Amino acid sequence: MTDPKRRWWWLLLPISWMAAIFVFSSDWLSWRNTTPWVRSWLYRCLPNPDPYTVETCHLVVRKLGHVAEYAVLALLWYVAFRRAGYWRPWAATAGAALVSILYAGLDEWRQTFTAERSSSVADVVLDSLGVLLSATGIGLLYWVRSRRSQSAQADTYRIHARKRPRYSYVARSD
Repeated sequence: MTDPKRRWWWLLLPISWMAAIFVFSSDWLSWRNTTPWVRSWLYRCLPNPDPYTVETCHLVVRKLGHVAEYAVLALLWYVAFRRAGYWRPWAATAGAALVSILYAGLDEWRQTFTAERSSSVADVVLDSLGVLLSATGIGLLYWVRSRRSQSAQADTYRIHARKRPRYSYVARSD
């Protein structure tokens, strides 16, 4: 699978993404600082949006960001657990979900100490939704893969079954 001496390097992927989330959830990307970005993007797409539309789109973009960043985090932890250790797929998925949800709670708690951010249980729920989507996607991929391998095994059996003679040519002793 992976060289035992280098397999722990896989853990750098989710840890570096956690550092990126740490930066994303700082004052640098607070509501006040991201409003000009979303507003300029929205003015390019819509000719004359009203302030309510701007605020609604800004809220939707920020909340989708929560879902996406934690879906990626769960996926990266899954890959790290599978590559760095010899975890089974279901154990790696559960471990990735647990670590990601715990980090979501820790990150929201940390936001209580920043000046322009606030902590919200709803954000932890959105982060957990992203983790759940990632875990569901991983589970679906394994389900499809197992169905394909079962189908391939059945096809192999059918091919070999056809090569057998249909009738016995041994004389009957009646």
